[in-house]
Amino acid sequence: MGSLVACGQHLTGDAHVKAMLGQSVQLGDTKVNIAPNCKTPINGIWFVHVHEDEKTATSAATEFIDSIGYGCFVTLQHGSGRNISFTQGGVSYTFDPNRMFTDVGRKATLQKLGKYSESAFNDVTLLAITFTTNYIDSNKLIIALHNNTNDGGLTIKSYAKGGDYASDASQVFINQKEDVDDFFYTTSEKAFTFFKELGFNVMQQNNATVTDDGSLSVYAGIRKIDYINIEAEHGKTAQQKRMLLATLQYIKTYYSAVPPIVLPDQH
Repeated sequence: MGSLVACGQHLTGDAHVKAMLGQSVQLGDTKVNIAPNCKTPINGIWFVHVHEDEKTATSAATEFIDSIGYGCFVTLQHGSGRNISFTQGGVSYTFDPNRMFTDVGRKATLQKLGKYSESAFNDVTLLAITFTTNYIDSNKLIIALHNNTNDGGLTIKSYAKGGDYASDASQVFINQKEDVDDFFYTTSEKAFTFFKELGFNVMQQNNATVTDDGSLSVYAGIRKIDYINIEAEHGKTAQQKRMLLATLQYIKTYYSAVPPIVLPDQH
């Protein structure tokens, strides 16, 4: 495992205000905005989004939080695309923002997607520290939102026996009535059990053996933060909202007194 990018301070005063207002981090010639959208906050819980091209996730989270009137959602904005590119000293660098949360991941993503230098590594580290210090480290539960494509790539089956990422999972549940592209990725057994009982496709990360790719799930596993990724196919906003509603029920059950919620038919 790589080393952690931040020490995990609890936000108070000016730091809390700054988190709510958002911040910008300059990477060479590229400004990355960390943009929150807050209604009434749910203490200790943030919804997060790091891939700007995954528009269904952004729409689903924004519409959902607006409709219920509470929750905080934060996203990275840098222009376009999944990856972030910047030029520093006349050299272009590119990295995947969901691979920046450990030393190992930051170095690997810069090398894989182009060039590596210590100065570029330090810039990416600054973005990661800014993000985790303000939106991850002091919280009890992180809900990430991602989208995939219907092309046989990443699915719940990727984590089952024989799948490309089977070694990253401690347990997997597949509901044959659900689309394999739509699933929950969790770091805790209680979250796995909760969504399994509701009939959703779900996997639990093996925090001891998961490959350190620098992803937020790996970082959360290291820090023992309850983490849920709502993974849904591009364009399926209604499905991602359905999964958000189930996640809200999970919050109500384990973390916070929120208004009564009636779940739709899960089948």
